[in-house]
Amino acid sequence: MRAGLRALLEREPDIEIAAEFDNGHKALAAARHLNPNVILTDIPLPGLDGIELAQRVRGAHLREPVYVVILLATKDDEAVIRAVRAGARGLLIKTDPTIDLIRAIRAVIAGDAMLAPPIAGRLLDRFADRLPMVETEPPALLRRLTNRELEVLRLMAKGQSNAQIASALSIHDTTVKSHVHHLLQKLVLRHRSQAIALAYETGFMRPNLA
Repeated sequence: MRAGLRALLEREPDIEIAAEFDNGHKALAAARHLNPNVILTDIPLPGLDGIELAQRVRGAHLREPVYVVILLATKDDEAVIRAVRAGARGLLIKTDPTIDLIRAIRAVIAGDAMLAPPIAGRLLDRFADRLPMVETEPPALLRRLTNRELEVLRLMAKGQSNAQIASALSIHDTTVKSHVHHLLQKLVLRHRSQAIALAYETGFMRPNLA
């Protein structure tokens, strides 16, 4: 599987493979030394699984942010929730087209999150039963955010990129990035995917089930 992924990714002129490993502990040690932009991982790994690897990377205090994209064999709900909570920025199904993998790598480097549509749908289904029938004001956890930060969070939760949010709110991309940075700080989160999950989990956003 690694050989196939390497062959595909090496065709892309803007992607360079720094290293590859068959062991989660080795990958974590290499990340501290190489500080790659992205770690692409499976979940089952010897020594340290892909989800725990994502969590360890998040707490490793590396020189630059290292984003984790996880490949899943199935749309397992528990694995998806664990991966989001661990800080994974991308979640893809192994059978997804190659273009989705390449798009995911580029998206997370640009500061966005990437969830395969089947995974996003199951994530929304998972939270749907917990959500209130009527929305009034933001839940207590989100009241520390400004109105503009709430607008940005709402658009993020709808799957919009920074550029799309900037266009919708008639502001610059850099302003959107600043709002995202501030709302993540206030919510004590590290990644957009965690903020999106929190928006649905708290009832601030409801999936469109029509």
